[in-house]
Amino acid sequence: MEERKDMISVIIPVYNGQDYLENCIKSLEEQTFKAFEIVIVNDGSTDGTGALCEKLCAEHENIRVLTLDDQGVSAARNEGLKEARGEFITFVDADDRVRSDMLEVLYNLITSTGSDLAGCDFFAWQNETEWKKGSSRERYAAGASEEITVLPWEDFLTKGILLKDTRCWAKLYKRSLIGEHRFRKGLSIGEDMLFLLELLPDLNKAANISYAGYGGRGHEQALYSFLYGSDHLLGVSKRRGASA
Repeated sequence: MEERKDMISVIIPVYNGQDYLENCIKSLEEQTFKAFEIVIVNDGSTDGTGALCEKLCAEHENIRVLTLDDQGVSAARNEGLKEARGEFITFVDADDRVRSDMLEVLYNLITSTGSDLAGCDFFAWQNETEWKKGSSRERYAAGASEEITVLPWEDFLTKGILLKDTRCWAKLYKRSLIGEHRFRKGLSIGEDMLFLLELLPDLNKAANISYAGYGGRGHEQALYSFLYGSDHLLGVSKRRGASA
């Protein structure tokens, strides 16, 4: 596919996702924003995920597939980051789906506000009826325009991360913000929050829109809420001070 300066790389780690990956990809291929690639990282799946990935890659020119040997979600995301070609990065879990204009909304938000990171809200769903209801345009057509907030890094920490906005998905990142930062390997919970904390020394401001563009399958609250001790937060503050 033709590469563009505004291209978004969508990184999808998957393990044994033969029952839901295709619907996740379908929601992405229906995006109104067209300049994006999908990087699927098949992390040692033992079901039919590998064959499905090959099928999807053959059907869509913007899909690439990477393969790991069951190293965990952090390693899978890191491999995706290493191979991503876009100037912007977003993460989608393989059992989730996104509304058809999510990439466009986040791209417009990050560029119009000059932010390093842009996020949106999400809605939880468990079955097809709930997905259709949550993702329908009618749900939002009668409401007021979505609220946009732009936060300096300190407020993103206190009003975002520490108030349970600990998810790495439903966000669009400038590639320059992520740089060499990576997810901590070996964690089964809390890797999202730690990744966001690691970005803080390089974050100037973050934008958020109260638009539920991301459909999280079974997410009742923000997943991966994990409280780190004051020592880690102090370390973030010290690095900010050193880089000021």
